[in-house]
Amino acid sequence: MIRISENELNLRTIMDSGQCFRIFIVEESYFVTVYDVVTMNKYVRVYHVKSEGAYFFNCSKDEWDFWNTYFDLDTDYEKFYAAIMKSDDDFLKSAAEYGNGMRILRQSFWEALISFVISQNNNIPRIKKSIELLCEKFGKPIEKYGMVRYSFPTAKDLDNITLDDLSDLGLGYRASYIYGICKRNPALIMPNYDMLLAIPGIGKKVASCIMLFGAYDLTQFPIDTWMKKLLNEVYSGTFDTTPYKALKDLYNNFNSIIIVI
Repeated sequence: MIRISENELNLRTIMDSGQCFRIFIVEESYFVTVYDVVTMNKYVRVYHVKSEGAYFFNCSKDEWDFWNTYFDLDTDYEKFYAAIMKSDDDFLKSAAEYGNGMRILRQSFWEALISFVISQNNNIPRIKKSIELLCEKFGKPIEKYGMVRYSFPTAKDLDNITLDDLSDLGLGYRASYIYGICKRNPALIMPNYDMLLAIPGIGKKVASCIMLFGAYDLTQFPIDTWMKKLLNEVYSGTFDTTPYKALKDLYNNFNSIIIVI
């Protein structure tokens, strides 16, 4: 078992954040919450033992190398938190406290691409259901912990699909977009914001999500209706990161993010 303090990681917050869709609660009690985390062809069980204030990953050392990277655990998020708490931004301070343990995951670009096309104009429970149906139908079984989960289908797995194959996954109009992406040469679908915008079914917000959560591009700032409302009401339409220059040593791109609606 690999132990990670709940000060460094909050799986519930990450699960509910909308940046990934394959974290599941297997069992929950007053003492422990059991999670399954699945991405591409990887699967791990995690125990949140509340009395210990920690998460325990049930995996080997070799497997842990992957999950350590996936959860970006080598990045010191406490420095972000400290910089925010030194600011005069009361709203951002409250957001940081609420989201303590949040991390930007280092996800597969392909999985993020397909998942966020499915996510558009959708809600999280329905997104998760469609993605699981896609995985069960086209992915491969992964048997661990006395359960069967399914891998996220690769581009090769989806190469020969038809529109009819997607008809029973609850995708609605998004099925044609997924079909179109799967018929492209995956080697030509690059993690590039402008190139993503040229693909039917991908608008600005979806492209930003794919780049941020699938390519770890921290210059991205996805804006949906709620983010636009927040920016207008709290920040008068713009969010300037100038007060947070102390973070530049961690992420060289961070200072370049200036959002104007």
